[in-house]
Amino acid sequence: MAARPVPDPKQLGLAIRELREARGITGERLAQEAEVDLAHLNRAENHGRNLTLATFIRVAGALEVSASELMEKAEEIAERDERSGNQG
Repeated sequence: MAARPVPDPKQLGLAIRELREARGITGERLAQEAEVDLAHLNRAENHGRNLTLATFIRVAGALEVSASELMEKAEEIAERDERSGNQG
């Protein structure tokens, strides 16, 4: 079995945004529920800013997924990028 590509911070941010949008949650609401500054969340979603593990877990919880499910989503995006030749 081939190893899955490791997501980079931009792919993690995209995973957060895709799950947030799929749930119809605004950035403001997610930031509030995850107890994260909105500007910090925006930088993570749009520019790949690194999140601490604690923040990542809070964001996952606010999206009503486990941290591992959020990571799986990011891995799917990394695989998609790899197949299409995109690098994050």
